[in-house]
Amino acid sequence: MFGASKRGSESGFAAEFACASDLGGREDQQDRVAAFRFGDALLLALADGMGGHEGGAMAAQAVIDAAERLIADGEEVSPERLLRRVAACANRRIAAKAEKRGWQSGSTCVLLHLEPSRATWAHIGDSRLYFFDDDRLAGRTLDHSLVENLRLKGKVSAEEMKSHPDRNRLLDALGVSPQPQIECGGRRTAPTDGFLLCSDGLWENVSDFDLERAMGAVNLQSGLDRLLRRAKGNGGVDCDNISVAAARYKRYALSSISPWRRIFKNSKHQRRRAHFGIRNASTIHQTATIHQTPSAL
Repeated sequence: MFGASKRGSESGFAAEFACASDLGGREDQQDRVAAFRFGDALLLALADGMGGHEGGAMAAQAVIDAAERLIADGEEVSPERLLRRVAACANRRIAAKAEKRGWQSGSTCVLLHLEPSRATWAHIGDSRLYFFDDDRLAGRTLDHSLVENLRLKGKVSAEEMKSHPDRNRLLDALGVSPQPQIECGGRRTAPTDGFLLCSDGLWENVSDFDLERAMGAVNLQSGLDRLLRRAKGNGGVDCDNISVAAARYKRYALSSISPWRRIFKNSKHQRRRAHFGIRNASTIHQTATIHQTPSAL
């Protein structure tokens, strides 16, 4: 599991975010989740790899590596362009590595770029972004999957999607075609908005009420940790890897805001809590060692 952070500015705006990941009932972790703080923005990235232990882990890690590299480059581009570049870069790397090693690899991807007054997102596959208004579920992205299409045609319900025999059949993913169809969106935000990213190992095993309860928790990290345990308990021995990241707008008194920037990234094979203090995105670390550096807010 990973820690949570609150970040404030002179205007009193603050964003709280947290991440968590678990093996579920599997022996290997093929999900990846990360949070990046840079400038006045937050980027959450989540990927669910496919293609066996090595191939799936490589594909998911390629998404996180692409986000880290492009943020560290520091080029000023629009949020949508940044997210599209992350996906395109990861797509090329997955395809190249898979071809070299003879793997059939791919990855879902969901990315959220959050600013004080705007959210931008990109996704492909069946990893989801949920939207909340005052901790109430307000909507989600649509999966690029066979069962989502069946639901849209009225042939299965949202609940039936979770156990449908073809629920893992994706229509698109990173690494499987030269030009994957990345879907992007964006809108202005309000202080009551919240966002939750997750892999199918989570959404297949929790209810909408469970999601709302997690987002409404006083401590967001504790809420996600409980949500993870709920999903794992419901999924049983066959539960897929489970990963989740969330962010929500809050307004805190400036005196209560911690003067640290933190980044949280997951371990390959186990749940782990990690805290990374950074001055800028170029000092991101892959390991779980602790680094804390005061930042000028």
